[in-house]
Amino acid sequence: MAALDLDAIRQANPLSAVVGRSVKLARVAGGWMGRCPFHDDRTPSFHVYADDRRFRCFGGSCGVHGDVLDFVQLTDNVDLRGAAQLLAPGDWTAPVQPAAQSRAGSSDRGGAALSIWRDAVPAAGTPAERYLSARGLTIAMPDCIRFARLRYPGGERLPAMVAAVSDVTGKVVAIQRTFLASDGGGKASVPAAKMSLGPVRGNAIHLTPAAETLVITEGFEDGATIHQATKRPCGSRPVRG
Repeated sequence: MAALDLDAIRQANPLSAVVGRSVKLARVAGGWMGRCPFHDDRTPSFHVYADDRRFRCFGGSCGVHGDVLDFVQLTDNVDLRGAAQLLAPGDWTAPVQPAAQSRAGSSDRGGAALSIWRDAVPAAGTPAERYLSARGLTIAMPDCIRFARLRYPGGERLPAMVAAVSDVTGKVVAIQRTFLASDGGGKASVPAAKMSLGPVRGNAIHLTPAAETLVITEGFEDGATIHQATKRPCGSRPVRG
């Protein structure tokens, strides 16, 4: 395989330009700030430093950090070489219209999300079911939940609960991955255990069929807990990014 000059790739791709494709950044003293794409960030906590080379999330227990190659690994679910190959042509910083750029990126990630969803298996009897059971959830596995072993960006393959993210018509358009510990007893010990892939804005994880009144929660586990206790139709917002 051909060698890739990682330092040259980092220098050729200002971090704020790459992050700015999916995160709205505001100029602040010491760099840029925006809402972290790796957790449900209501108050901007994602900081790109003034040198335009490093980022860090200061929100709660997230703490994700790194450089432009780390960011691409996390957002595009690729390894280091894959991130370098995505950045090497310079396409990420090419002067294109933001709307068209956003649609192209969303389409690419949506295709990858649907491929993972098709290859995933039913959750019953897998670490995904054990994870939910450890959370006190005993309801039958909903159709929106599957299981797969996925490579964590820049790391090894881990068991993962895969939740379908659907639009208002019920069509699956994206996924949310919850990376799990090997025994399924909890989340994996990684910087961002929950990561979405594909166009999640305006869409939801549908725990139950659509109904006239629907309870919407911030997390799948909360929605499943409410549905188990009340039998009310529920859905949840997927984690951004």
